Amino acid sequence: MRRWVAMFDYDAPTDTMVRRWVREVTDPALDRHVFDGRSLIDADGDGTFEVVTSFYSGSADRWTIEVYGAADGIELAALPGWSLAGIVDLTGDGVPEILGRQDDRLGCFRFAGRALTTLWTLTGWSPIRVLNRARLATRQQHLETAAQDVDGDGVAELLVLSLTDDPTAVQRLVALHADRATPVEAASYDPPPGIRLGSFAFSDGFTAPGTQLLAVRNDGYLVSFDRELRLTNFSDDPLNPAPGLRVGGYYSGERGIGHTPIVVGTGAGSAAAVVVRTSRGTLVRLDPSGASLAVPPAVVWERPTGWYPSALDVTGDATAEIVYWTRTRTSPAFDAVEAVRLDTGAPVWTTAMGDATRGALHDLPYGDANADGTRDVFVHTVTTTSVEEANVLNGRTGRRLWAADFTRAMSWGSYPKAVDDVDGDGRADLAGVYNSFLALSGATGAILRENPTFVAYLLPLVADVAADAGNEYFLHGGYYGSRLLRRADFQPLWTAADARYSQSYGTLVRCGAAPRFVAGLFQSPELRVYSAPDGAVLADVWLAGGALFDSEAAMRAAGANPGFLTCVTGTENLTGAGGVAALVGSTDGWLYAVDPCAGTLLWALRFGFPVGEPVVSDTDGDGRNDVLVSVADGFLYQVGDEVLPAPEWVWDTDPPGGFPAEDRDTIETVDTLYASWAAVPGATSYEYGVVTPGGTFLTTPPFVPVGAATTAAPTGLPLRLGGMYQFVVRAVGPGGGSRETFSDGIQLVDESPPAVELRAAPNPFSPDGDGIEDTVTILADAADRVGLASWDLAVYHPGGMALARSFPSRPLAGTSTSDTVVWDGRDDSGLLLPESVYPAVATVHDATGHSATARIDLEIRFLPAADADADADADADADAEEDSGADAGADAGADADAEPDADAGADADAGADAGSDAGTDAPAADGGGEPGAGGCGCRTAARPSPGALLLLGVLLAVRRRRAR
Repeated sequence: MRRWVAMFDYDAPTDTMVRRWVREVTDPALDRHVFDGRSLIDADGDGTFEVVTSFYSGSADRWTIEVYGAADGIELAALPGWSLAGIVDLTGDGVPEILGRQDDRLGCFRFAGRALTTLWTLTGWSPIRVLNRARLATRQQHLETAAQDVDGDGVAELLVLSLTDDPTAVQRLVALHADRATPVEAASYDPPPGIRLGSFAFSDGFTAPGTQLLAVRNDGYLVSFDRELRLTNFSDDPLNPAPGLRVGGYYSGERGIGHTPIVVGTGAGSAAAVVVRTSRGTLVRLDPSGASLAVPPAVVWERPTGWYPSALDVTGDATAEIVYWTRTRTSPAFDAVEAVRLDTGAPVWTTAMGDATRGALHDLPYGDANADGTRDVFVHTVTTTSVEEANVLNGRTGRRLWAADFTRAMSWGSYPKAVDDVDGDGRADLAGVYNSFLALSGATGAILRENPTFVAYLLPLVADVAADAGNEYFLHGGYYGSRLLRRADFQPLWTAADARYSQSYGTLVRCGAAPRFVAGLFQSPELRVYSAPDGAVLADVWLAGGALFDSEAAMRAAGANPGFLTCVTGTENLTGAGGVAALVGSTDGWLYAVDPCAGTLLWALRFGFPVGEPVVSDTDGDGRNDVLVSVADGFLYQVGDEVLPAPEWVWDTDPPGGFPAEDRDTIETVDTLYASWAAVPGATSYEYGVVTPGGTFLTTPPFVPVGAATTAAPTGLPLRLGGMYQFVVRAVGPGGGSRETFSDGIQLVDESPPAVELRAAPNPFSPDGDGIEDTVTILADAADRVGLASWDLAVYHPGGMALARSFPSRPLAGTSTSDTVVWDGRDDSGLLLPESVYPAVATVHDATGHSATARIDLEIRFLPAADADADADADADADAEEDSGADAGADAGADADAEPDADAGADADAGADAGSDAGTDAPAADGGGEPGAGGCGCRTAARPSPGALLLLGVLLAVRRRRAR
C-alpha cells in the first residue's frame, strides 16, 4: 500500500509517462493522505499551478496542509495541525481559498507569498461537498466544496452543516458570507430534530428555473432548495406533507449484508416483533398486528442509534433480547454493543468497543462460547490503519471473554463471519475469512485451524451437506470462486469453475434429501443452483421483468429489462403448509419466488422500485408464513396470501363539478371528497379511508364501512387548499379482507372565481328625507366552492363611470352567504345626487384571490306631492281590490298629464309593470342591468310599499361574473 502524491509528465523520446516528483508518507500503515478534487490549482493567481494537499503523520499524531509547486514538487508552504477540507473561491476574485479542519474547527486560509495566512476560523461547522458531474466522467475525485451565491451579489456563500454528536439534535444547513474576518449567516435551513442531510448535488431547473441545491434526508426524501435555502418540494406539516421525492427509508440495498429487518417470535398465535434500522439511523421495534398498506405497524420502542440487530436470550428468562451496534452517549461518541429488552427497549448492558482509532465492523453472530448456557456475542472492529480485530462478549454481562483481541492486518477487505463448533468441544467458535479462511476458538481466541490460501470477501454459510459427520462451509459471495470446505481440515471438497465475483449472498434448501445452494451472480439477473455436495451446476435461470428465462439470449429476445439480484432467502415452508422456494429481490422492481428444485418461477410481485433482501416468517401470527421485504421507495412491506382480490381501481371523482364517473386530479371543495371504485367478486362490503401522502388518516374511524356501496362522499374533513389526498379502499368477504387499493390522489385547488348576484329594493328610491323609501338596500348573494373572503361595492355616475360612492370592503365567510349595503343617494363627500340611473358594481373575492363582479342599476327619482297622492290612492285601491292594477296605472297616467317629467318616469313604470298587479315589483327583461332596470317606484304617504317590506324578494336579479 502506498500513500503519495506525484506528478507524471509525458516523455516524447521514450513515449512513456515519467514521474517528475513524488511526496510519499513514511509509514503507509500509520500515515494518511487527503487529496481534494481541486488540489491541482493556481492557488495564488500568479498563472502557475500548485498542488494543495495534506498528510497525517502517525508518529507525530498531526495533520499538515502542504502546498507544492506543480512543476517541480518544491514545498512552498505548510500549515501544521490542519487537514485539507476543501478548496473554493469565497471572495469572488477568482483566487481560491483553502479550507482546513482541526477537530471541530473549520478554518479558511489564503496562499500568497509562499505562506498560508488565516482569514477566519469557526467552531462546530463542516463544509458540504457536492457531486461535480463533469468531473465524474474523467476523474476519481469528483466531489468538490459547495458554495452558492444566495443573495445575488456575485460572491458565492459557503454552504456548511453544523456538527453534533446528539442524534436527536437539529443539524443546521447554513450559507455563510465567508469573505470577511467574521463570517455571518446569509440563509439557513433547520430540519426537524434528528433529521440529517447528506449526498448533496446542484441541479438546474429541478423544481424552478436556475441552479438549485439538492440533498437527501435521512428519513428517505430527496429535497430541493431555492437560493435562500427554502424547501421547494417538501413540507414538514405532518397532516399535509408535500412529500418531495422518496429515495430511501427501509431499503436494505442491492447486495451484501444490508440493514435487513429481523423477526422475533413473541408466542404462538401472536404477531411477531419486527426490529429494523430506519434511514434516520434509529433502531425500532414494530408491532405488525393490524398493519396494512394503509395503516403502518405501530412503533413499540425506538433507540436513538442502532444497526445490525440480533435476537438472543441473554438474561435467561426464555425471552429474546435485542443485541445491536450503537453509539456511546459521550462527546465524541464511539461505537458500542448494547443489549436491550424486547418488550420495552430498556438497556440490559452496554459495552464500548470503539474509540478515536477504531469502529464497528460487520453484524453480530452469536453462540455459547464459554459453555455457561447463555449465548455470547462475537464482535469485530477495524482500526484506522485497516487492522481487523475480533473478540467475544459475555452474553450475560457484555464483558469481553478473550484476554486480548485477535488482530490481523487486512490485505483487501473484510466480510462477515459465521459461528460453529469447529473443534467439537461443545463451545461456539468463530469461522471466517481474515485474508485466508480460519477458525478462532470461542474460549480463547486462538487460531484452531486455517487454510492458508488467500481468498477475499468470501462469506461462510455453515451447513451439513456432505456424507460425513459435521458441518461444511460454503464460501461464496466474494471475488474468488465459490467453494465448499471440509470441517476437518478446511480443504475444499469442490470449487466452482466460474470465478465470477459476487456480493449476492446465497441460501441452502433441500429438495427432498438433496441439499442445494442457491446464489445470484455479481451484478446480474442470473440465479444459480448448485448441488451442495459436489458443486455441480443444476440450474441457471435469468429473472427479469417478472418472468423467468432459461438463457440470457431468451431474456434479451423477450425485451425484458434485467436488474441485479439481491441476497437470496430460502424456505422449505413458503405457505406454512410446505413448499420449497428461493426468494430474491431485484433492482428491476420485482420480488421473485423460484422453485429451486424444478428451476421454475412460482410467482413474481411487482413493486416498481428496487427490492431488497426478503425475510420469511409468520409475521402476523396467523399460522401462515409471510414475506417481509424492504423496497427502494423507502417502505417496508409484508407480503401474504391473497384472501380476496383488492378493488381493481379507485377513482377520485367530483360529482358537484360534473364528473361523477371520471378520475379527477383536482377538485374545488372545502371539506368533502368523493370516490368510486370497482366492485370485487365475492365481496359483501367495503371500507374506505381518506389519507394524506404522509399516511395520516382524515377519516374517523380510519376505515369507514359503507356496506355494498361502491361510492363514498365523506364530509367534515380537515382539508387544506393545495393539499393532496387519497382514498384507500378494501373489500371484505366471508373469509376476510383484501389488501387496500389507493386512488392516485386528488389535490384541492381553487381555479374558478366566485359567483355573485345583486338585488336592490326599493328601486327606484327617493332620498328626499320624507322617511319613505329614502334609501336603497343592495343585497349580494355570493358563493364559492372553496371559500369566500370579502366583497365591496362602488356606485358610479351615469355615463363615464366616474366614482360617486364607495363602500368599505366587508368580510365574507363560508362557501355561500348573503350580505347587504344601504345607500342613501349621497356621494363620498356627503352631497345628495340628482335624479338619474346610477350603475352599482359589486366585487366578490375568494380565499385565493380570485374575484368576480356583478352590476345593477340604481335609480334615484324624486316625485312631486300630486304623484305621491296618486300613488297613495293607487295603493289604497290595491288594498281594497287585489286586481286593481289597471286603475293604478290610469292614475299614474293622469299624474303624467299634469307633470311632463313625471310622465316619462310613469311611462317607464307602466312599461315595466305591464301585465302585473299595481304595487307589486316585477322582473323586466332589461338586457342584463342596463338603464331601466329596477324595482317598483310606487309608494304611499302612509307606509312603505309591500316591495320594500319584502326586501328584495321579487326584484330583478342581475348576475355577472368576470374572473381576474
